[in-house]
Amino acid sequence: MKYKKRKGGYMFTDKKHSIEGIFAVVVGIAILATILVLSYQSSLSGGNGPILYGIVSFFAMVLSFGAFVVSVMSLRDKEVFRGFPIFGSILNGLLFIILFLIYIVGISI
Repeated sequence: MKYKKRKGGYMFTDKKHSIEGIFAVVVGIAILATILVLSYQSSLSGGNGPILYGIVSFFAMVLSFGAFVVSVMSLRDKEVFRGFPIFGSILNGLLFIILFLIYIVGISI
């Protein structure tokens, strides 16, 4: 077991931050920024943006689902801190639900 020096003493653990969890958080933040930019651009065009906005948001939805799966899979590892995987799964799960609802509303109109 490795002993790491912490600010207030020693940390007696071998746990590390999950690379998959960090990846899921970064992807989720990038997707959130993409959604905000696409929403702003679509509102500037009065809701009649080009088809490219829909294609990009669809791929963002698919990528969000993939990042959600990766973050949930990284929660199974016992030797990692849980912060990034939990935040990544919540963020990407919410983004997927939001994008899916927008997609369904767009189809029904």
